[in-house]
Amino acid sequence: MRSFLSAMQIRRWLVLGVIGFTFIAGCFIVRGLPVEAVPDISPRQVLVSVVAPGLATEEVERLIAFPIEASMARLPDMTDLRSVSRSGVSVVYIQFADDTDINLDRTRVEERIQQARGTISVPGVSVNIGPLATGLGEIMQLQIKGDGYSLMDLNRMMTWTVAPQLKLVPGVVDVNVNGGAEQTFQVALDQARLLALGISVDDVFRAVDGNNSASGGGWIEHGEEQQIVVGRGLIGSLDDFGSIPVRTNANGSAIFLRDVGRISMGPRTRLGAVTRDGRGEIVIGVIMMRMGASSDATLNAIDAALPDIRQSLPKGVTLDPYYVRSTLTDSTIRTVRENLVVGALLVICVLIVVIGD
Repeated sequence: MRSFLSAMQIRRWLVLGVIGFTFIAGCFIVRGLPVEAVPDISPRQVLVSVVAPGLATEEVERLIAFPIEASMARLPDMTDLRSVSRSGVSVVYIQFADDTDINLDRTRVEERIQQARGTISVPGVSVNIGPLATGLGEIMQLQIKGDGYSLMDLNRMMTWTVAPQLKLVPGVVDVNVNGGAEQTFQVALDQARLLALGISVDDVFRAVDGNNSASGGGWIEHGEEQQIVVGRGLIGSLDDFGSIPVRTNANGSAIFLRDVGRISMGPRTRLGAVTRDGRGEIVIGVIMMRMGASSDATLNAIDAALPDIRQSLPKGVTLDPYYVRSTLTDSTIRTVRENLVVGALLVICVLIVVIGD
């Protein structure tokens, strides 16, 4: 009888050991699996964005959005087609069946966009396909700030320094820069000077448009060498902007842009702003994850790239995340783990009370 009880005890310990080992191994396996706290239930959708500065909502819809919608008709596996237009902008949503290949859908949409451009007669219109992301692809928001820097300076650094480096991170498909203002070259024309010099506003516009470019001029052979001939006329400073010739007189003298107005740097007309915690306006970058990518792997890659990005910024400028998807993921995993532990303890208590073993 004593040996029989010892065998039962050994069997119990073996069972408990197997259960404990399975529980610990399961924890490690689950921890290594890609976990998404927010399941992506977004439809297979391709966005086409349209920018038409100066046009009213009716003209945007009639002259641009409608031709694009007409060109998208009869796309294979398309289930829905709609557009939303505002003054100067429009977005066309093309939705496909859930079992289609999104990359093939985007290729077909891009082909139809090329056809639609031929039917759009409005100049200066920009038609582009949206990034390969969904409505739940926003995984991180970063704020850039620095003492002594204006919102326009911070917007420029976020657009031309931070965003290009973040787009190189695996899993990142796009970075949206919000807040601040886009820096532009501006000229405030003097009407009296224009009338005195006999120059129209169209003359100034053509001069600015035609003198901000670069072109190649071939090369000159010199012995065994080839010297490249390049015409560089890109504007890089206020002095370059003010030195644009508007008209050349018969005696060879030129009238420059600085002679007909006041040259300055200024912000582009804004349509919105970004604030945080009631402390005024800020500049942020919203990181969008590629469709189908793992949020944990993408966030780890972003964290590894941020130190190098911070080193490329001027002294005194900081770049700090204030929203990260991993916070929600960790909270979800912690909640599930606590519920499982509490459930296991309740089961053990019920077995002890009811069965007595």
